[in-house]
Amino acid sequence: MGHFLFEKDENKETKFWVIDGQQRLTTVIIFFSCLINEFENREKQNGKLVDNEGNEIEIWRIRENYIKLGKNYKFETVAYDNPFFASFVYENNDKAIQETSSSRRISIAKGAFEKLFKKAELNDILNWKKIIDDAVVTTFEVTDKVQATQIFAFQNDRGKDLTTLEKLKAFLMHKLYAVSENDNPESQIRNIETVFSDIYKQSERITFNEDQVLGFHNTAFLSGWESPLKNVKDELNKISDNSTREKWIKDFVNNLKETFVSIELIEKQSEQNCSVADVLILDTQNSMPLLVKLFHYHKNEPNIIENISKLIENILFKLEYKIADYRTNGLHSVAKHYSGNTAKLESDLKYNVDRGFQDWWNFNGNCKNYFNSNWHYHGNIKYVLWKYENNLRQNENKRARPLTPIEFKNKFNAKRLENTTDHITPQNPNFTKYTEEFQNKWFFYDLYGN
Repeated sequence: MGHFLFEKDENKETKFWVIDGQQRLTTVIIFFSCLINEFENREKQNGKLVDNEGNEIEIWRIRENYIKLGKNYKFETVAYDNPFFASFVYENNDKAIQETSSSRRISIAKGAFEKLFKKAELNDILNWKKIIDDAVVTTFEVTDKVQATQIFAFQNDRGKDLTTLEKLKAFLMHKLYAVSENDNPESQIRNIETVFSDIYKQSERITFNEDQVLGFHNTAFLSGWESPLKNVKDELNKISDNSTREKWIKDFVNNLKETFVSIELIEKQSEQNCSVADVLILDTQNSMPLLVKLFHYHKNEPNIIENISKLIENILFKLEYKIADYRTNGLHSVAKHYSGNTAKLESDLKYNVDRGFQDWWNFNGNCKNYFNSNWHYHGNIKYVLWKYENNLRQNENKRARPLTPIEFKNKFNAKRLENTTDHITPQNPNFTKYTEEFQNKWFFYDLYGN
């Protein structure tokens, strides 16, 4: 079963925190919980269960060994999943609410085991049980948080690779211990652990993975252009005294948590018709760091966010719809250097709206040339048609509801909206001639007579 890394609880010597091996332990507990349920169901139907040697199967002993001793369950998951785990796995409450992706995976795992056990012969289940009963494990008990983070970061080579965020967490906790001038550095590390626990919980609420968000934060808030881990190390190396380093680490972790919260706000806003949604549809990767920075400084000033987003959308629109071979997008640099001066940001972006990111570009001319050419028969014209449709609905048919970004992206049901912008075609295109059958069957005027 591999190697397990534990840390003994400082207040209760029979309690251990799992540093490495959580997924394997969780799976084993789900396995035995489902096995016990299956044995109990078969016992109700057929009476006492016996193995090949005629010995009675003691279900109570399996429960005592793996699930519950007396009134206490032997295993708990992370705090934010444990109420679900206890209700769904231990108490078999199928109505327990799944709020996180990890709780959904727990549900899938339990369902897989239940299905497997229901079809299996008793001897097969007993053989599977014996495999786990007899499995060899190695364990190591760490004595403090620093040792735990060192081993976790540098010797965890089983299963899924560590994410960059996990490596960064281990580095920061170790560094905080090294530079802390507090009499109780363990408490400082526990505080960092608590913030990271909040970060992981928040990451369940958004569509981006944790390393993507870390990348956005790295671009927006760290001065270097290297990887997040390299930039953090470089920032700390610039600081000469330990107390300032300690403060920098705490501030960084709290700001990172704020970025995860901002991403959720941005995603919720992007589901409505607004410039933030337009920006993300046109270019999420290049615009998200600047949006994160805007929400950091102005999350309670929606007018500022909307006005700046409109300028970003104008820039991205011209970058998308152009006849020119230039790729430069300077929004990352804009994000990195923005420190809350809205007037300067607005001035810089207005310049970019007119000139692009290089002075020799014919930014406006190349965009106009795109729409005077045949390029607009390409797939990316759907965005323009969506905006045009909503403009018509707003100006010519006041009662018509505009199509939302969710509908434009067909986020929830691909088939329901397939007859929208991707099936629009001009009446008199210069690239083909419609057949008589097509014109008779499928050629319609829209609501506005076009």
